[in-house]
Parts: sequence; structure tokens; C-alpha cells
Amino acid sequence: REKAATSSVLDMHSVPNISHHVYLNPAHEMTCDYVPRKGSWTSIQKLVEEVNFPIVLKPLKGTGGLDVFKATCEREVEAAVQHIFAREYGIAISP
Repeated sequence: REKAATSSVLDMHSVPNISHHVYLNPAHEMTCDYVPRKGSWTSIQKLVEEVNFPIVLKPLKGTGGLDVFKATCEREVEAAVQHIFAREYGIAISP
């Protein structure tokens, strides 16, 4: 159910897959001790510049397709990040 973990395991075994980049919610009780207070927004922006649009943003754990967003501009990325972080401890972003 963890998309990014599954992607990492597949990579280790040379199985083709879509890469996932993980960002933890700096305000979530499970992750706040592991994430800088300033958050991940700068890192997310850098990733978006590297992979270009469109990108897919989704919660780390499986949600059956709920809260999955396809973003085509920075404004949509910001809205998706805010929406997911309001509910979840982490987000996976993929090209």
C-alpha cells in the first residue's frame, strides 16, 4: 500500500516502474520530528522544475484513487499538496 516503498523495492530488483518522490508532512504528529519546520515546499518546487508538468500527487498510503491529483501548473501542485497534507502524513509525487 506504500507506493514509494514499492517503487524502491522494484528499483532494487531492476523492475521498470514509475519513480515516486516522497515528502513528509511537517505538521503531522507522526512525522513532525523528522521534517524541518520550514517544510518541503522548496524541494517540491525543485522536483517540479526537473520533471516538468504534468505530475501526479497522491498520499503515500493507498487510498483507492481518492486524493490523487494530476497537476499541470504550480498553482495546482500547491493546492494538491495542501489538500493531501491536511489529511495525510506524506505525499508521493511522480512524473
